[in-house]
Amino acid sequence: MRQQQAYLEAIDNSIQNQQLRVQKAKEVVNEKRANLNEAAVDRKIMQDFKEKCIQKYRQEFLKEEQKLFDELGVIGFNSKAN
Repeated sequence: MRQQQAYLEAIDNSIQNQQLRVQKAKEVVNEKRANLNEAAVDRKIMQDFKEKCIQKYRQEFLKEEQKLFDELGVIGFNSKAN
């Protein structure tokens, strides 16, 4: 009878230890999940910023390109007029 009682207590202790380990693992998972979500938000912000920078660069490039073509057109027009 004592052996059974000792065995049951050992099993109960083992169950409690495993439950604690599971709880700690859940906490770690939740922390990692929060970190992952934060990283995903940061990545989205950086991606949006990158796209805006690229768009701004393209607009500035096209504007400068148009200026150059306009100047070339004026130079060509002046050359033909002379």
